[in-house]
Amino acid sequence: MLFVVNLLKSQYGVSVPILKGSFESQIVIVTGRISGLGFEAARHAVRLDAAKVILACRTISKGVEARRLIVESTNKTGVIEVWNLDFPSYASVREFDFNKASTLPRLDVLLENAGISTRRFELSEDNESTMSTNILSTFFLAFLLLPRLKETARKYGGKGLSGRYFDALNDERKANMSTRDAVSKLLEILILRQIVSMHCPPGYPVVLNLVAPGFCRSGLAKEMGVLVHAMYYALDARTAELGGHCLILAAQAG
Repeated sequence: MLFVVNLLKSQYGVSVPILKGSFESQIVIVTGRISGLGFEAARHAVRLDAAKVILACRTISKGVEARRLIVESTNKTGVIEVWNLDFPSYASVREFDFNKASTLPRLDVLLENAGISTRRFELSEDNESTMSTNILSTFFLAFLLLPRLKETARKYGGKGLSGRYFDALNDERKANMSTRDAVSKLLEILILRQIVSMHCPPGYPVVLNLVAPGFCRSGLAKEMGVLVHAMYYALDARTAELGGHCLILAAQAG
């Protein structure tokens, strides 16, 4: 009951602020599923005058279709590029950094939207797939691109503020997948705090934010079954468009 009360309070008691500001001259990378929140965040960035928005996704054809829809709705051409990034492949993350992102003249925003929520235990890159995608690959890419973000912030101006732990999570016999998504969210908070304490002293020109867009209608819960999808509508989940607002607000906070 407490969960439902808190959920309703977060959905109805907290409104998403109206987007303001501009991404003029900035380059933005959006990773993950190019539908739902990722799609809307990319569209908002284009609408707010980003110089370049890169859709970093696994399936190029879906990225191309997303680009077409965004161009159609914003009437802005030549802004969006579609690059391949196959989370949770560590090799793909490395290749994305060394052969693609390194060619950019600047990098202002890395919006890591890639993530999964599953009840099915599956290993990927020697770790349970939720950990590989939501934690390891996500923060691996963040570490690789952080120097580029720092360089851009200092040049153009900006404001700033071990594997053994995964053994239990990688044991299928002990896995409780019903709580795995929540565990991954906790780890995101703990890891980001550690990154900030180790690498981001006062005055550091890059802002690192964790985004909680709330209960949104997206493809994230596609494996959760009919009951969960019914709850999405019964509890009036936020639209993906509003969820995209939250992602962009976090990006603009820097």
